[in-house]
Amino acid sequence: MATKKVSPHNVDRAAQARIAFIRSVKFGGLGLDEVSASVDRAALAAVGGGRLSAEVSIKQELLSHDLDNFVVQAKFTVIEKQEGLDTPVVSVKATFSARFELAEKASKEAVEAFAHLEARLIFFPYIRHFISDI
Repeated sequence: MATKKVSPHNVDRAAQARIAFIRSVKFGGLGLDEVSASVDRAALAAVGGGRLSAEVSIKQELLSHDLDNFVVQAKFTVIEKQEGLDTPVVSVKATFSARFELAEKASKEAVEAFAHLEARLIFFPYIRHFISDI
């Protein structure tokens, strides 16, 4: 089956503008704002050959937007439970904030879209590394 290659000429203007905006955003830094974690070591040891299931959630919010930068906050929750039980074996909640630099003035709509879509790709490696260190 043949696949059709999409050229930049086939992408509509809105998509081209979105891509140009994403390319213009520079990551300025990330900070850990708040964290809470609990590990039930006895329950974790008792799991033995049992299976654990993990629930991961992320909520992002645009905190501020100035002419040359914006800040996005992400709240992560990771809960691991033994299958069939309601009590968490591991629970981690963390809040990170990231600052992004703008090469040029951007609309609030473009920044909001970035905060709710692309920013997740920036945050995820940090939370994954943070959780693996616990």
